[in-house]
Amino acid sequence: MKDKVKKGYEEGEYEGEYRKNRELREFEKDLFQKLFEEIPEEASILDLGCGTGVPFDRFLFDKGYKVTGADFVKKHVKQARRNVPEAEFKQVDFSEVEFVENSFDAIVSFYAIFHIPRERHPDLLM
Repeated sequence: MKDKVKKGYEEGEYEGEYRKNRELREFEKDLFQKLFEEIPEEASILDLGCGTGVPFDRFLFDKGYKVTGADFVKKHVKQARRNVPEAEFKQVDFSEVEFVENSFDAIVSFYAIFHIPRERHPDLLM
């Protein structure tokens, strides 16, 4: 399944279809507001499945947070680096990579974890 998802994103026009000029939805803003109440100002946030960096990573950076994005689609990471050059982006499969423990104040993931088979979610979220 993962290979099909990756191929679809590499070959498709994800940003143009779904993300370009997209503003955050109200429920997304509400979720971020709840997060901001739990983390310090200028916190370090990891975005799993960051895509092209918009709108989420751009929003987070503009709010003063240090942002690291992780995505396994090469062209998404390349575009994210253009969209949010102030953030750090890594081309990795977040379901397989291990980050240094306690290296982020928060981890977010919008519209990406559902690409990972459900039986792998407990390991991913631990």
